[in-house]
Amino acid sequence: MVNKQYKIKRYKNIYGNNGGSSKAIKVILSIAAVVLCCFLGWAVYEPVYNAFVGRESEEEVSSSADEKNKEESSSSSSRPDEESKISQEENSALSAEKEKAEEEKKTAKNKNVGGVFIPNAILNNPAHLESFLKDLKEKGCTSVVVEAKNAMGEVLYLSENETAIKSLAIVANAFDAKKVAGAIRDANMTPVAKIHGFRDGIAALSNSDFAVKYYDTTYIWLDNSAELGGRGWLNPYSAQSGEYIAQLAGELISAGFKEIIVDSLHYPMGVGREKMGFGNVSDDRLTAISASMKKIEEKVKQKGGKVSFVLNPPDYETDSKMLYGGDILNKKEHLYALTTSIDGFDSIKNTLEKINSAGREADIILLSYNYDGSQATGEKLKLIVDELRKSNVGSIYLFNPQGIY
Repeated sequence: MVNKQYKIKRYKNIYGNNGGSSKAIKVILSIAAVVLCCFLGWAVYEPVYNAFVGRESEEEVSSSADEKNKEESSSSSSRPDEESKISQEENSALSAEKEKAEEEKKTAKNKNVGGVFIPNAILNNPAHLESFLKDLKEKGCTSVVVEAKNAMGEVLYLSENETAIKSLAIVANAFDAKKVAGAIRDANMTPVAKIHGFRDGIAALSNSDFAVKYYDTTYIWLDNSAELGGRGWLNPYSAQSGEYIAQLAGELISAGFKEIIVDSLHYPMGVGREKMGFGNVSDDRLTAISASMKKIEEKVKQKGGKVSFVLNPPDYETDSKMLYGGDILNKKEHLYALTTSIDGFDSIKNTLEKINSAGREADIILLSYNYDGSQATGEKLKLIVDELRKSNVGSIYLFNPQGIY
């Protein structure tokens, strides 16, 4: 059945330059870069991740062990034979005590470190995925996050959702959610999926009833001019919009993922926001957003999962009324995941303190690169993680889009 074509309102406000041909070239180069970075990233991954979880490198451990063995050998050779003999029972007790102390030390250092995001480029390669997960586990990782629906509205896994299929939202190289979640569980880690919410130009264009309109006309509102890549957004007041996101979240939990992180569950960002139309509504904006959160929470919790909602502190601090219709943190029943870059860590302190003062914790998504795009050093990451541990935080997830850690 051919979908009805809807009119799109075009206007000339701009963010920047997005030419059509250059966009295609950038997409091709980006795909190649992701695949290449998946392999090159591990060359620098270990020292950075070791610092992130507070663990010594193998060379440091080996060097320390060699020095200790030398000291013990020197000491034992100077003792009388009768003093150097220790019973097998005593050795076993000492060994068990040492192992327990090391395990407690490791647990303390890894406190709160939930894991890392991994690039989707490896998800359809079972051998590469298995090797990647094995390395993560050996480095002390406890959970793995994969992106299941991106900011364009593309569904990145093999969904059976009717709206996703009707909207042609499922990408050609979609991964098998059950197989990926199973592989992560087999590696003794927790599978976590991240999806975008109302930032979804695909479903908005294919389902007019879901979309934010231009004022209250039948034109679909775009966050920029169409010539510059403007996209539609799902309407937070629309019951169908909230249900679509909740269904995807529930489907991923059924596939074996244990936690869902929902991004962009707020009103649109972009230009021309004063021209947005949401239809004939009675609830205030804040109530409508919270209702969508509750709908997703109910679907996920029914299936035994956990869900958190991404909150970008700089946007929350400066644009809360437009994005949420008010102070979303007053809705204390929801769990939030705060995003922060290495350079922008100070920006989350006020938001985190506000959450903590209400007796709640927040998950953290830590972007492992600097504002200029360069890779953050392991020591810099460790300083941020150590600072975060002083607050009431839940899981800490390390993120780099190319998988370079």
